[in-house]
Amino acid sequence: MQAVGGYREQFRVNEDIDLWGRLLEEGYKILVQPECLLKYRVHAGSASIARARSICQQTHWVKDCMIRRRRGEPELSWPEYVRFSLKRPWYIRLNAERKDMAKVFYKAAAFHFAQRKYHFAVPAVVAAMMLQPAYTIPQVASKLLLPRA
Repeated sequence: MQAVGGYREQFRVNEDIDLWGRLLEEGYKILVQPECLLKYRVHAGSASIARARSICQQTHWVKDCMIRRRRGEPELSWPEYVRFSLKRPWYIRLNAERKDMAKVFYKAAAFHFAQRKYHFAVPAVVAAMMLQPAYTIPQVASKLLLPRA
């Protein structure tokens, strides 16, 4: 981790994605542990819930930095990235917003479902399905399918 510069503060909640990308680019291997080793409680104040929209935007920035590094181009700072993003055609920005909002609604649905607030979960998952069915339907289906014995 130190060989690639460790966590970079500017990426805040996405520092892990940034670090993993840089490790892979340098030829390091990343193995996935198949067992669940840690459980955590999600609550209304969790970063993944309260700042879901902001996290989506910052994830796009991390991916943009990764693409620029691979092309040999300098990474953009957050303000530079925001300015760059606003210059994209309106229909590209709208499509990205649609996909991001689907993920935000899906996270909200999962949170409300875990809280047994089904009257909030159902409209949120329906909104996510309407915005991006190709993302939401497989997510929901994988949660509904029971493990095979």
